[in-house]
Amino acid sequence: LMPNGVRVTYPMAGTGLLLPLSAENNYTPEILICGGSTVDDTKPGYEINSQDPASAQCSRMVLTDDGIQTGWSVEQMPDPRIMPDAVLLPTGQILIVNGGATGISGYSNVIGQVGESNADNPVFTPVLYDPAAPAGSRFSSAGMPTSQIPRLYHSVATLTPNGSVMVAGSNPNLDRSEVKYATEYRVEWLSPPYMTQPRPSIDAYPLMLDFGQQATLNITLPSSNSNSIKVACMDLGFVTHAVHANSRLVYLHTSDMEGSSLDVRGPP
Repeated sequence: LMPNGVRVTYPMAGTGLLLPLSAENNYTPEILICGGSTVDDTKPGYEINSQDPASAQCSRMVLTDDGIQTGWSVEQMPDPRIMPDAVLLPTGQILIVNGGATGISGYSNVIGQVGESNADNPVFTPVLYDPAAPAGSRFSSAGMPTSQIPRLYHSVATLTPNGSVMVAGSNPNLDRSEVKYATEYRVEWLSPPYMTQPRPSIDAYPLMLDFGQQATLNITLPSSNSNSIKVACMDLGFVTHAVHANSRLVYLHTSDMEGSSLDVRGPP
């Protein structure tokens, strides 16, 4: 059970991710689950309202025996969200985007439908979540662009190989009608702050890296400062209905740079 009566499964859809794994946290798995609703999931749809508030709750749990015994730790997003999407970024931050502030997922079975949408009050501004920051200062929308496109039921967001985030979808109506929250064909590209910074290039690397295997990367840096280099392996995963399956960020153990060479070691 989630804390405070929050439901996070369809149609009270929240989103969840495995947080970044690294040598610093001994590759210990910890999950983050955000959004959802406190609507009673035993209620029939015809008793639920499109204006019922979504939840702003985010909950974390370390997936070890001790962590499970300790249970969930709870935080609050700046805005409540039903049907949000959470995207792992290579910096270790999580982008939370899309969704509505009221209602539930699906269409055509609640009080106060908007067209056929069961949700209303889209949340237009993304938020960044930094899992490594101190509790109470992990959320920020500073520098985040505000969209003009509602992204409700059947919206998606995913990291792309160049580091930008593709945001698309929303069709809480069954056809391409012109009612409010009509089927959305526009795609948006969100550039996190690191997209404008000078970036290193990886000039040589192994095609495969086994668990615990040592390897050498040849890297060209934009400056001589190599004190904060991190090397990440990422699986972009695939997404539907706010579920980001197989999304993964694993940092590799790195040595100090020697010229243009950087030694890394695969995770255990």
